[in-house]
Parts: sequence; structure tokens; C-alpha cells
Amino acid sequence: NNISHTSAGECILFVAYTEFKVMRIKRTKFRKSSNNNSKIIWETFKDFAENTSIHGLKHTVTKDVSRHEKVFWVLVIISGICGAVYMTVLFWQRYTSNLSRTSLSTISAPTTAVPFPGVTICNLNPIMLSKMAAFIQKLDINDTADELIVRRALPQLISFTDVAFQYNLTELTILQSVLEQNNYYDTTLVMEEISSSCSDMLLHCIWNGRNIPCLESFSKSFSQDGVCCSFNFLEGQQHPTRFTKYGGMEAGLKVLLNPHKQDVFYSHLYPSGFKSIIHYPTEYPGPSSDSRLIPAGKIFYLQVLGTNLICSEDVKMLPIDQRKCLYPDEHDLTYFGTKYTDFTCFLECEENIYFTVCDCVPFYYSFSGGFSALDKPTCNISKLPCIQDLKLSQTLYNMLEHCNCMSQCEDSFYQLISTSAVIVTHATAFSKMAFENFTDISGYNVLNVFFLSNEQTIYMRNTVTSAIYLLSSFGGVYGLFMGCSLITVAEIFYCGLFRFLVNLKGIGTIGNNDMKNRTKLKKQGRRINVDQRPHGMDYVYHIYGQKTFVH
Repeated sequence: NNISHTSAGECILFVAYTEFKVMRIKRTKFRKSSNNNSKIIWETFKDFAENTSIHGLKHTVTKDVSRHEKVFWVLVIISGICGAVYMTVLFWQRYTSNLSRTSLSTISAPTTAVPFPGVTICNLNPIMLSKMAAFIQKLDINDTADELIVRRALPQLISFTDVAFQYNLTELTILQSVLEQNNYYDTTLVMEEISSSCSDMLLHCIWNGRNIPCLESFSKSFSQDGVCCSFNFLEGQQHPTRFTKYGGMEAGLKVLLNPHKQDVFYSHLYPSGFKSIIHYPTEYPGPSSDSRLIPAGKIFYLQVLGTNLICSEDVKMLPIDQRKCLYPDEHDLTYFGTKYTDFTCFLECEENIYFTVCDCVPFYYSFSGGFSALDKPTCNISKLPCIQDLKLSQTLYNMLEHCNCMSQCEDSFYQLISTSAVIVTHATAFSKMAFENFTDISGYNVLNVFFLSNEQTIYMRNTVTSAIYLLSSFGGVYGLFMGCSLITVAEIFYCGLFRFLVNLKGIGTIGNNDMKNRTKLKKQGRRINVDQRPHGMDYVYHIYGQKTFVH
């Protein structure tokens, strides 16, 4: 038993001693492996520093340089890196903060460079007494008292477009009841019945010196001024956008208008006349469009100065969040499709606000019709207080601020110069020549819209700094502060990957004697032929043509 216990104890001690030796061997190998890895990394960096194009880096690893000199060159290199980084940040901020600029491209572009503007004409008297009387006769009204109320309440429909017009809600409620009894549920149909139509307003039309049929060239449109007629407005017409080759009155649009003077007028501007709205052909005629008032009995001249803003291809290549504008094909509107402008975007947003607050849309948002899946009910008379409250309060403007409608990148602008003259009571030579069928145009209106000259202005929006400019700026900065180039990038990539792998395979197996021989050979700088290499050693080529001998 004693022998057995002794043998067992010796076995345990032997196993423990063996495990201790194994662990010690492993730690020794790990330290050697760590030392070898450090040598590999240092050797790779040293090869790179001695031969790279970066200024001053070789002085930090050369043995002939003192320690103080190495510290000096390290500080110089760090200063160069800091200066290069600082200048890089400055150039990048300049590139991202001020990406584009607008400059004058030409002031002598042809008139075809800018489309002829859309011209929308609205009667200042939105309600015609004769048409209102005819409409009342069509209605089936049982009570005479109700007929009188309907006659007083119909003009109050102007309150949909004019917040200053006073209305009587009790009378309007009776009117709504009568209209529903006669199947008039849509306010738009009622306004068409009692307002001036295009056939009522347009008597004679001339385009580019030629007579044209007014009703084929103009289309019915709706705006916040009521029922109107539009020329070259693509929302209601199928023909392409109109252009004119020349400036001057004979090359534009000339229209003879009948204001239909009446004893009772429903306008707080003039007793009779028209409002002419000038807008881009694809834009809806709205409050932000430029307009002029035309009192009855005057010849009116609207001289148009066209300006086009275009962008270069470099601007279009910029991300949207950097150029801060949109092209038509980058944002589809619900009703206007690819005819994107910031105004049409706000218009759709405003229509959605009315629908959200009042559960309907005013009749002048006619563009929302024709979309079976998106049709929204037109506001009837009972919704008039909601519409007026929304217009008069700050709620509408506060909600419009969240519409997120970016400006369009390319646009056309129209500046107007207006002049007018009174039409004399007898027929003038001018009127006989222009409107052969009308010998007396006193009391009428003549509207002339034309480009002022044969030359238009073009502005070009271009990038301030392009990607090529940014790359050349970075190259100049790093070349100035550190002497770097694209070759330096290739050197870093090569030494950091390929040269490190070569050293990892070779240096890791070099013994102390071989390291001394290698150092001695590098100091002597002599070239050893294949036959002169030490016995049992192979050589590995460095990137710079040097040879290292390894087992």
C-alpha cells in the first residue's frame, strides 16, 4: 500500500510538472510570436517610411538621425497632417454649403426660348343679373317668399371667393334647400349658371396677327375670382404650349371683351371690367400669379418680359437635399402629375387642408375633379362659415408652412409693363382694322398681351465647386502640406497589404544570426547574386528592389 501510494503521488507530481512545462513552453512561444509580429510591423513601416513620397517621414526611422532630430520631424509631420485636415474640412464645408450660383447667361435669347404666358380673363362682376334671373325661372319654387329669398341669396355665393362680402346664413340655408329640391347639389354648377361664360365675355380673338375662334382657343377655368376663361392654359386644353417667334403687339394675343355693364354690380374694385391673370402655362391661375385690372371702356396693353432659369447638368447630378430644388420628374403631384411647381404643390396642399378641416373643397379647385378614386365633395352653402373662418384665421397659413413644397429647379418668369388708353365713343381706324365686324367698341375692352421685344433673358444656375474641383483642391492641399499624391495611396495600400504579407512569411522565421546577417547586408549595401546567397536561404524581393534572405 505504501508503495502504491508513493507511485500514485509521483504520478500526480509528474503530470503537474508536465503541464507546467507545457504552459511555460506555450507562453515562451507566444512571447516570441508577439515579438516577431512587432518586428514584422516595424519592418513594414520602416520600408515604407524610407522610400515613400511623404515628406520628412524617412527622417523618423533613419539610424543616422539623432533622437532629437526624429522628434523634430515627427512634430513637423503631425503639423502637416493637422494643416491638411483643417484645409480639407474648409474645402468640404464650402462644397456642401454653397453648391450653386445663378449667373446671367444671355440677354438676347429668341422669344421661342420662353413659352407664351397663360392668360386667364375673369369678369370683375362674377354674377350677371340676366343669367341669374333666367336661372331662377328654371327653378321649381313653390313659395313666392322663398323666391325673393333665393333672389337675395344667390349673389351671396360670392362669399366663397370674397371674404369681405357679407352673407346671411339663414337666407343661404333656404337657398340650399331650394337648390337641392331642384337637384343642384354642386355649387360649381350653380356658379356656371349665373356667371359670365366665355361666349359672353369673348367677342373677337387674334393670335399672331390671325383671327382665331375664341371658344376653341380659350377654355373655361376656375380661380378664386370665380368662373374665368384661359388661353394657353394646359389644364383645360389639349394643344401643346404656344410660342411666338417675334415680339410686338402684332405677334401676341389680342382680344375684344364685353364687360356686360349692369346697374347692380357685385365687385368692390370696379363697377365693371376684367381681371387679367398672367401665369405659366402649366400653373393654375391663383393669388400668387401676376395680374392687372382692366376697367370697362379701355384698351389695355400688357407688355411681357420673359425670363428663363435653367440649370446645368452638374446641378441636376447633385442630391436633392444639397441643391434644394426639384425637377418635374422627381416629384409627382396628385392632380398635376409631372407638372410640378412650388405653386401647384402649395395649391394641392391648400386643397387638402380645406378637405381636412371642412370635409369638402371650394368649387374653384376644379382640378380635383376627374379623379374617380380621389374625388372630393364640393362645398355646399352649409360649409361657407367653415371656409370663411379658415381663410380669416391664421390656421390656414400655419398649416401651409408644413406642406414641404420645394422650389422648382428650372422656371420661367414674366414681368409685366401695363399701359392703357380710353376707347373713344366713335370707331377709330385702329378698331376698324383690328375688329372688322365691330364698328363701335366703346364700352368694351381690348386686351393686348405680347412680348416687349424679340429678345429674352436666360439665367444659368451652375455649381460653384464641382467634384473635379474638390478632388484637385484636396490634391493641392495634401501635396502642399505632406507631399502626397495618388501614388502615395498606392504605396500605403501596397505596404499595408502585400508587403506586410511578404514580411509575415519571411521575417517570422528569421533567427538571430540571420537577422544580424540581414542588417549587415543592408548596411554594406552590396548586391549579392544568386550563387552568393548563404547556404539554405531564399531571398524575398522588397518593393524597392532590395533582397532579404530567409530560411
